[in-house]
Amino acid sequence: MWNEPYPLERWPDVELVTILCEDDRAISPAWARWVAAHRLRTGAVVLPGGHSPFLSRPRELAASLTSDL
Repeated sequence: MWNEPYPLERWPDVELVTILCEDDRAISPAWARWVAAHRLRTGAVVLPGGHSPFLSRPRELAASLTSDL
């Protein structure tokens, strides 16, 4: 599965954003910022907390997903 090429030829025509958590220990925030800028060509919304904002900060996450970024 991880060795297979991505099946899409291009990203869907939708707005992209990266949401990262500043205390994430599973995915480095610095790496997530780099991927957002260089691979996805988008900015990053930074939330406080760890890897699972849907558990620890659901309101902040929902507000980030539904706001006009």
